[in-house]
Amino acid sequence: MDNEIHNFKRKVHAIPIPEDKLDTAITKTISTPRKKNRKLYYLFATAATLMILLFSSAFVSPVMAKILSQVPWIGSVISYFDTGLENASNEGFVTKIGETYVSQDIPVTITEVYYDDFRLVVGYTIPNVDDLGAFEALDTEVKLGIDNQTVTSMSGHSTLKGDQVIGTIETTATLPDSFTLDVSFSEIFHTKGDWNFRIPVTKNTNTLAYEVGKTKEVNNYKFEVFTIQLAPSGTKIHMELDMPFGDETAYDFLVYNDNGNRLGSMDYTKKIIPLVKFDKQVLKMNALFEPLQDNLITIVPVIDDNGTIIELEELAIEVDLSTIKGQEVSNKIMGFGLREDKVDKKTYFMDYIVEEVASEMGLQLGEYNKAELPHFNLDFAIDFQKEQQMNNQTVVNPIVMIEKKSGEKGYVVYKTENGVNHIFQVELKDENWIIVDSFTLQGKMIRDLEMSYNEE
Repeated sequence: MDNEIHNFKRKVHAIPIPEDKLDTAITKTISTPRKKNRKLYYLFATAATLMILLFSSAFVSPVMAKILSQVPWIGSVISYFDTGLENASNEGFVTKIGETYVSQDIPVTITEVYYDDFRLVVGYTIPNVDDLGAFEALDTEVKLGIDNQTVTSMSGHSTLKGDQVIGTIETTATLPDSFTLDVSFSEIFHTKGDWNFRIPVTKNTNTLAYEVGKTKEVNNYKFEVFTIQLAPSGTKIHMELDMPFGDETAYDFLVYNDNGNRLGSMDYTKKIIPLVKFDKQVLKMNALFEPLQDNLITIVPVIDDNGTIIELEELAIEVDLSTIKGQEVSNKIMGFGLREDKVDKKTYFMDYIVEEVASEMGLQLGEYNKAELPHFNLDFAIDFQKEQQMNNQTVVNPIVMIEKKSGEKGYVVYKTENGVNHIFQVELKDENWIIVDSFTLQGKMIRDLEMSYNEE
């Protein structure tokens, strides 16, 4: 008898309610406003299958529970978990899906999808047909596929609201501008099944990138903000903090808008790179904050002193984005973002050599623009490479560093296999770039750079 009731209940939950009765039920149900319980539950997976095992609780009346178990979640699922996604939804950038698939008498609904330069997020709902507790109800196995290729890094948010499980699946992997998304649930409520969805997805391109290049230095500390990217779903900042080698202080960063209100942190990647030769280490950080609604933003490094957050105000950087021209985000700019766990070898070598030379020469990198030689001046690049006979040597291609202030002075640097940095001081005279001085500095050998890169 119990098994018959169990099976009957599952089938009942998959039956749609007539619209007139549904409207009446909804009206009665939502007549009393409910406060959102914005608890976030995170589970990160690096394997192909994402196990979402998260905890929450909700207390509702028996009447409310019965209605919620039979109708889809009312409102935006992805907005529930994330203020950035709530903003994107309010601005109309979230794509409604509303597609339901039933397997083993359990219906799963993909509610919506959002995809921009920062992340891909999928919302879903599942009726808790067996009245399971939170621990069992939120035990779900799911994986994502992009154009028939499995996504290997995902995160999930989930909670039990009444008799509905609502949740999201998210990835920050580098993805094409448009693709076919496969969402495959393989187990729900400890029941094996196949809940498969194929959804066309196109990226929201309302993202602007601002090249900031601002630096603050105090004693042996240097804080630099490289880029700020604005999208409907958040504010992404690429920044670095140089500090003495061996500094074990826990550093973080706070962000304030024009009204002095702090923007909440939503995601970040952080890495410390030791530069033993230069007796320093660099904290590289890419962080995603809540959406910025105005042009003025202040970024402040902070430390945690036994539970007390201390702002390092002397290193604070204020940026007025109205004075910087925003650019559409390109794949090159996205290389600075959260999507990239590891920069490409070419960028790694270029960054290392510039820092190595700047440290030896006492240059402040924030005062220079850098570029590859052909991007700087093609005619000069051709003549330079011929004169240096670089085609016959194993080298790291030349890098140009030009003073931001004058725009007429700078350096060309390249490294040969033995680690020697060849440095050429250049100036702009009569609209032509000329070499006014040259010298060499011993640095890290290319094979050692290769090893360092492979160990990253």
